[in-house]
Parts: sequence; structure tokens; C-alpha cells
Amino acid sequence: LALEAKDEFIQKKKREITRNNKVTNEFTTEYIDGLTDADVAEFDEETKSEYQNLPTPQLFSRSEVNAMVAQLNEEEAFNTTSLTILTMEEIEGKEKEILDEMEEELANFGDTDIAYELADRETTAKMDRLKREISNMKENLQSLPPARVAAIDALKDAMEDGTIKALKIAIRAANVALLTGVDEETDGVWALDLLRDAVLELKSAERRKRVTEAQKDLIAKRNKCFVRTEPIGKDRFRNGFWQFDYDEEGRVWVDTGYIIKTSQGSDVEEGASCDKSEGFVIDASSAAVGEKDQEDDIVVSDPKDKAKLFRFCRQEYHSSGIIPALVKRHFGCHETDKSLRSLTKNLDSRGVRDGALK
Repeated sequence: LALEAKDEFIQKKKREITRNNKVTNEFTTEYIDGLTDADVAEFDEETKSEYQNLPTPQLFSRSEVNAMVAQLNEEEAFNTTSLTILTMEEIEGKEKEILDEMEEELANFGDTDIAYELADRETTAKMDRLKREISNMKENLQSLPPARVAAIDALKDAMEDGTIKALKIAIRAANVALLTGVDEETDGVWALDLLRDAVLELKSAERRKRVTEAQKDLIAKRNKCFVRTEPIGKDRFRNGFWQFDYDEEGRVWVDTGYIIKTSQGSDVEEGASCDKSEGFVIDASSAAVGEKDQEDDIVVSDPKDKAKLFRFCRQEYHSSGIIPALVKRHFGCHETDKSLRSLTKNLDSRGVRDGALK
């Protein structure tokens, strides 16, 4: 709104400067044509003061901004820069006024028979054109009312239905019934208020359809993405082996559990699944991932029972039952044929887990 006010002010001042210069001849034509918007805004003290007092964005109320946004949306829906909304009575009055103007213009030629004899070819062509337009207008005024009633009913039904197909058919019928047209005064478009509502409803329905189709497409793409939640197998040391469809290198990833030891010594905690030589050892103080469970509220009468209960609950995170939190794991991968062959060779076919993995 503020930019529109500034543009309108600049254009108005340019016309005023050009008009005054034709009288005073104070400036050359080249100077007037070369004036920029900034030059016009500071042309003289009066113009500068008026430009500085133009409304800023902060001076417009929320209702004015909302009204401008709604107007812009309506103009965009009709693919025009200027949209005039009319009622049915205003449309009929506008058409009657146009017919009266054409009949008055034809009457100004006087007796048409005499005018045809005295007038030149251009004038007679203009008279013939007026007669055709008047005849067509009168025919439209007689035939359009039933078509317009049907089109208006179709628009109401389509808006209640809300489907894109019904709205498009109703809008097409409204265009045939001349419920919209070119506005010669504003070089834009005029339309019936109900047709405006139907067009906006169509745009909204198309927008909802695009969102729905995008969501369906996203869901379809997501469903095509296979997310592996279980390893392809485990070896005798309970190391998990993973392979992912979209890993172009074709690598085999190994998920190895750490052997947890206490800070008091180097002994491996009871419950470890393999020997120290076969796995990765980590200190209990640095093995946790994230926050630990709150265990202070657990009430047990016998301290021995409490230790057993804690150990049992903590085994959800690690077989040692030492840490009440998620435990770190070590990930590596076999990415060469030699490494994979060596892995396969070391698997024991007699074992349940090794045999299935091999």
C-alpha cells in the first residue's frame, strides 16, 4: 500500500511538472524526460515535503492490509491487474447504459438514409458497425437472463459440492452467460460477485489437491525406502552384521558390543559375551550414551535384592547390567573382497549363529 501510494504520487507529479513546463518552458524536453523518481521527489520544497508525509507501512491497519491481500488474490485468480466486482443488478444496469450510449451515438448521425447518401465510406462503415452491435446487444438482453439464472444456480451447486470438476463446469457456463468481461475503464476485468467466489473456491480446491498429491507422493516414496531394523545375522560373539541396499560400495557393516570393565581394575565385568582378546574393551565411566535412568526412587527392603534388581533392569541396555543407560557400540565395515573372504572363512558352520550368517 505504501509503495502504491508513492508510485501514484510520483506519476502525478511527473504529469504536473510536464504540464507546467509546457507553459513556462523553464526546462528542456530532455531534462523532463530524464527525471528519475528520486529527482521528482525532491523537485522542489513543496514536493519534497509532500513525499515525506506519504503514509508508511506502519500507518496502515491490519484490516487495510488484509483487504489489499484479498484484492491481490482475487486479481491473481482472474489473471488481471484490476478486478471490478459487480452485482447482477449492476451488470444489467451497465449493459443498459452501454446500449443507450450506442443508440445515442447512432442517433447523432440523423436520418440514416440521408446519412448513407452524404457520408463517406468510413462513416457508413461505422454506422453499420453500430447497428450490428446494437442488434447483438438487444438479442443478448433477451436471451441471456435464462442462461444467467441457470449459470448462477450451477455456481451455487458447484461451490456447495466443492469439487474441481463441478467448479470448472460452472465457471465455464458463467463465462458463456457473460457474467464476466473486459472492463474498458480500468483496462482490467469485471465479474459477478458469485463468480468471483467460485473462482477463488476453485483455486483453493486446486491448492488442496496439489498438497494432497504431494503428500501421497511423499508417502509412496517413503514406502519405497527400505529401512533395515534387524541385522542380517550375528556371529558366535554376538556381533551384528548389516548390509544396506543403497550402500553402493556393497560393504558389510559390523556392530560390535564393547566389553565393559569397572574403574577399580582391569578385570572384564561378569556377563561379557566374549574374551577380551576377541572384543573391544571400554571403561564403565565412559560407556554410557545420554542420560542415565533415575533409580533413587526404587524402594527395596533388602540391599542384596536391590543390587539384583538394578542388575536385572540394566541388562536392558547391556548384558553386564552395570550401566543404567544406553551403551556405546563400535561400528566398522568390511569393504574389500579379501576382508569378506577372511570373515567367511572364520565363521564356524557348525555353530547356530555362525552357520546362519555364513
